[in-house]
Amino acid sequence: MVAQAAAPSCSAVNRMVIVPFGSAVLALNDADFEEALTRGREIVPAASPSATAPQIVDAAGAEAATGVPASWWLEAARRGDVPHLRLGKYVRFDLTKVIEAAQK
Repeated sequence: MVAQAAAPSCSAVNRMVIVPFGSAVLALNDADFEEALTRGREIVPAASPSATAPQIVDAAGAEAATGVPASWWLEAARRGDVPHLRLGKYVRFDLTKVIEAAQK
């Protein structure tokens, strides 16, 4: 979110970047914002491939994530109503794909 703020002692408009931070708000000028981004990238490394790996869960895990009973997940998989993986007798769900399918 970018806002315009005027310095009290002059009529020039300064560009500020407003960042909600808990119950407070940070107001940074462009230079300070760019410096904070640079420092943040140094402190927090880029997402690793494992961070973007699919979250595969069983029916109990799908229940814990969604609040929908495990029995419903297993029956929906049997009918082919939800995306799932069948590994022999085991049924697993990719939570990302399940949520995407539910939003369609």
